[in-house]
Amino acid sequence: MVAELLTLRDLRVQTLKERKEGRLTKMPATFYEQIKNLENQIKNVIENSNDNIKRLEKSNSDMRKLMDLKLDLHKLRERKLTDLAREKVNGQNPNTDNVHPNESEYLESICSVIEKHREN
Repeated sequence: MVAELLTLRDLRVQTLKERKEGRLTKMPATFYEQIKNLENQIKNVIENSNDNIKRLEKSNSDMRKLMDLKLDLHKLRERKLTDLAREKVNGQNPNTDNVHPNESEYLESICSVIEKHREN
């Protein structure tokens, strides 16, 4: 199955939505694959635009925007996943419906670290 195309605008909207919401937001299962595809598309444009300076500059700018948005989104989600892990370890019943399948391992690892730290 081919993932839907993602644009920088879509990524910006998702990042702003994540920043605004207090809890994790829902993301499509293919979201991280879509980001990777977008990054590869921009890399291809950069590689193929050596004779077109304006296109190269625009593509480089797009790549910087992509990296900044991606980093911002990861930071926001990691912070929220850490909060979820703390709630889980405290015996609360946090809503983990919006945890992306790629983030489940991170959540479980953080829970494990918190539990070990508390034991010590």
